Amino acid sequence: MSRIPKYRHHKPSNRAIIELKGRQFPLGKYNSPESKEKYERVLAEYLHNGRKIPHWLDNKCQRLSITSLIADYFRHVKQQYENDGSEPPYVNNVKQATIILKSLYGSMPVNDFGPRCLKTVRNLMVDKGWRRKTVNTRVQIIIKMFKWGVSEEFVPVRVYQEIKTVEGLREGRTTAKESKKVLPVPLDLVNAVQPYVSRQIWAIIQLQLLTGARGGEILPMRACDLDMSDNEIWIYQPLDHKTAHLGKKRTIFLNPKAQEVIKPFLIGRPISKPLFSPRDAVLEHRHRKHSNRKTPMSCGNKPGSNRVDKPQKEPKEFYTRNTYRQAIVRACEKAFPLPRHLAKTKVKGRKGMRLQTKAEWHARIGPEGVKEVELWKEKHQWTPHQLRHTAGTQLREEYGIEMTREILGHSSPRMTEIYAESSHKNAVEIMKKFGS
Repeated sequence: MSRIPKYRHHKPSNRAIIELKGRQFPLGKYNSPESKEKYERVLAEYLHNGRKIPHWLDNKCQRLSITSLIADYFRHVKQQYENDGSEPPYVNNVKQATIILKSLYGSMPVNDFGPRCLKTVRNLMVDKGWRRKTVNTRVQIIIKMFKWGVSEEFVPVRVYQEIKTVEGLREGRTTAKESKKVLPVPLDLVNAVQPYVSRQIWAIIQLQLLTGARGGEILPMRACDLDMSDNEIWIYQPLDHKTAHLGKKRTIFLNPKAQEVIKPFLIGRPISKPLFSPRDAVLEHRHRKHSNRKTPMSCGNKPGSNRVDKPQKEPKEFYTRNTYRQAIVRACEKAFPLPRHLAKTKVKGRKGMRLQTKAEWHARIGPEGVKEVELWKEKHQWTPHQLRHTAGTQLREEYGIEMTREILGHSSPRMTEIYAESSHKNAVEIMKKFGS
């Protein structure tokens, strides 16, 4: 263990000092109550903050740069949010929000940052094609970072109060693009991907449709998290969810159909391990390929002979939000391949034929072709979050908005309005009869 810095006497000046990381800092007159009090304060802050010199003690830290503030805040965010080995969306949002800030004002002292600087960062976000709501969210993250800096005494209160006056971009009053509304996904598009995903991914998709849960709530499901005392309805309370940091509980109800989806994954699985594991999916895929092998065992590679000793990527014990989303996107690409004139083609390379790069592909199909590809993807590809909208819409049509709010775990019906697309069928039927 590292030694605890001591209260020392600097005899030539008769002052008390403390030595931190090879540097000496004066505390006042030796043996005075004020110097001893300052020693205790400096020592407590030094040890509590991971053996970092308190900024108010170090003259060099009084001109803290934006880059240093970003680094300190990112460490704080990772420590607060990364509790399961995955990277929550907020951590990635902090990365994205601070990239432009760092590129423009990285070397600037935090004391000199102001509203005009923040507006410049925001304008560059708009120029990069970011959506209006995304820009507002990222700007709020930057403001929140400065607020944290104030609480740590890295940033003057004045700086935070000034940048807080910057208002968000309003709809119709900015050149920023508007976000596309998330709509429910048709079930025929969902069913089309089943042959192209593992049984683990397909089970997660089914559970989202049957419960209306978020993908991130289903991914870490374990047997020990399930209350199976009632045969009709099981109760699942995920440890980590969107509002866990606010002290709220999330309850997901599993009906008999959802139970049938889960039961095969309970067999032979430790209760503390996630039910849906990419590692199991890879092993099942390899076993399936081996069972479908046509080459005799006496010819070609034997099982395990072409295995890499230290592969760059090993399958994890659980799916993350990104790997789950990527699995669905790839399945959509296989289930609904692009038309031949829009798809990538093979070209000659140094070592034979290779697939076109993105730049070569776009140059071949041209701007009109790129637009066609985007339209094709909009019609044939979907995301995990759309499954929640699909379930919310079905629940609202059958049971009303109050019960849907309870099942989806919303604190107010206003949030449910976003996730559950209202049905106009009844309104259409009424208007057909009205006035006739």
